Amino acid sequence: MEFAPPTTDTAVLALAALDAARGVAGVAGISRGRYAIARTFGVTGAVVEGVQLTDAEEGLRVEIHIVVDLVPIPPLAAAVRAAVAGAFDQLGASVAAVDVWVDALRIAVYEEDGR
Repeated sequence: MEFAPPTTDTAVLALAALDAARGVAGVAGISRGRYAIARTFGVTGAVVEGVQLTDAEEGLRVEIHIVVDLVPIPPLAAAVRAAVAGAFDQLGASVAAVDVWVDALRIAVYEEDGR
């Protein structure tokens, strides 16, 4: 079964997922993936790294790779899932699951004077 979003290219969906994830407090950035590069290829030849879309009977499975700040991971992952699903809903795309991969942790280093 092939999934065809109502009016949008898969690269547009992948970019929407990245934008939604970046908007979640505690997400420091997007990763390409630790062991294999997560990519989405659009119909125009665009390549979006950090998110991979897979067709499923009940909708799209979204795999998104993130770098996080030092925050509790389970609530952060839940917020990323909700943000990505909401972005897809706004585009009219059905989401079966959002798998959040935490590939790295960003720890801020402060000088002794608090900066």
